[in-house]
Amino acid sequence: MTKKKWLNISLPEALRAHVDRRVASGDWATPSEYVRDLIRRDRESLVVAKEAPTKRARKARRLSKQVQSGMAVMEELMAQRRAAVKKE
Repeated sequence: MTKKKWLNISLPEALRAHVDRRVASGDWATPSEYVRDLIRRDRESLVVAKEAPTKRARKARRLSKQVQSGMAVMEELMAQRRAAVKKE
């Protein structure tokens, strides 16, 4: 088990009341548990934020390829239609 190091923080009355209400909700047993959960969520959101641009870029490239592919199909269909009209 990792040795715990203490960290004491000061909170304004309004924030302390908020923490107390959240703990009283029953989702956390102690204020420390609540703060640890907030820190874990913050760390997770940073990981997601770092990955998001990459995922977004991949999605944009995939969409661009799909659009280009669709345009190529449309151009081919238009060429076939023009050829058919010329034959008529």
